[in-house]
Amino acid sequence: MNTEQNLHKTLNIWIVDDDKLNVFISKKIWQRATINPINFIEFEDGSTALNALLESGTVKPDLILLDLFMPVMNGFEFLDALKEAGLPDQYPVVVASALDRKSEIARAKSYPNVISFVSKPLTVLQVSFIERQIFGGELFPSMDKAANSF
Repeated sequence: MNTEQNLHKTLNIWIVDDDKLNVFISKKIWQRATINPINFIEFEDGSTALNALLESGTVKPDLILLDLFMPVMNGFEFLDALKEAGLPDQYPVVVASALDRKSEIARAKSYPNVISFVSKPLTVLQVSFIERQIFGGELFPSMDKAANSF
C-alpha cells in the first residue's frame, strides 16, 4: 500500500496492558500524533489478546502495543504464543515498557514481529516513527504537506 492510501486509513491498534493509566496515556498520545482515525481495542493481559487474535471475525490489529509485565500472560509469553501459533510475522508489535533494561530490549527485538521497543510513557515523536515504520512515507505527513503548500 502506498502512503496516500494509508493517509486517513483507520488504524486498528490493540493495546495489551493491565495498567489503565498507561492505556489512557497511550491512547491520548497516539490520537495527538496521527492524522489517521484510530480504533483502539484494549486487553488487560496477553492471554485475552491471543484468544481474540485466534477467533475468526475479530477485527485484526494493524499494530499491537504490548506491555511486558502483566498478570496471566506477560508480554514475552504472548510473543512466544504468537510464534507457536504460526502468527509471528502477521502482526507488528511495539513493546512498551517502563523498564528499559538492555536484556529486555535485546530479548524483545529477537522476535521477528517486534518492530520497536519504547519506554513508557509514549511520546508523539515515538508514535510518528512507529507509523513511519509500518506505513512508510513522510515522518509528519500533516506538517510535510503544509510545508509543501507554500
